[in-house]
Amino acid sequence: MMDQQLLDVVSSTFSSSLSSPLFAQRLQLLKTHLYNRDFERAFPTSLPSADDDVSAEQQALLETYVLRWVPTRALCYYRIFSKTAKFVPESDLHIVSIGAGSGSESLAFQALLTNPCTIVLRYQGLMVVTIDVVDSCPGWESVLTKLTETSNTSSQAFVNFHHANAVENYSLLRPLISNANLITLMFTLNEMVSAQGKVPTTRFLIELIRSMKEGALILVSHVAPTISYLDCGLANLFCV
Repeated sequence: MMDQQLLDVVSSTFSSSLSSPLFAQRLQLLKTHLYNRDFERAFPTSLPSADDDVSAEQQALLETYVLRWVPTRALCYYRIFSKTAKFVPESDLHIVSIGAGSGSESLAFQALLTNPCTIVLRYQGLMVVTIDVVDSCPGWESVLTKLTETSNTSSQAFVNFHHANAVENYSLLRPLISNANLITLMFTLNEMVSAQGKVPTTRFLIELIRSMKEGALILVSHVAPTISYLDCGLANLFCV
């Protein structure tokens, strides 16, 4: 899956939202929520009521977010992952991506799997590629399902969605973490600190590191000040 193919996956998967006359209005609303750091309105952590109109509009907002921000992020992550793949143990690849509901990470990994110049040659004997996505917004499950159905025509990755607040519900995620080769936190720590607080987020990171198996790695992409005041002994952390 080359650059243009990756972009085409996003636009074709959500073509109805892209062509909607409400696209610009929804995008502006999203920008307002994000500017105000109102993540609950941008990415609701609970399912809407039985009102079909409310549910459809919330889903349309998430798809608008994907159309606006996922293409560039997926391309960026693709390049980051291609440079860090050589550090991951050569075995069945199990990735846990936290706060990755919009699909940027899973799309980037699937693009790697179809590029003969990078990960495919290293994983010639690879039997299983599993990407477990953890996010507190349940609406992302439908988005990920659609993206995976479109992109998996050229890659063989199993993408699973887990609705959970990683900081508050970490005990439920421990089995996933303990089996992962690679854990990603891509521009997620800042949101965690804002929504959950410094102390709970630091506690979460410490527990995450303790649960990792030997040789597993954490890859973090973040806004520069975020980690500087989180003291959790991140010895096996890639920061980009």
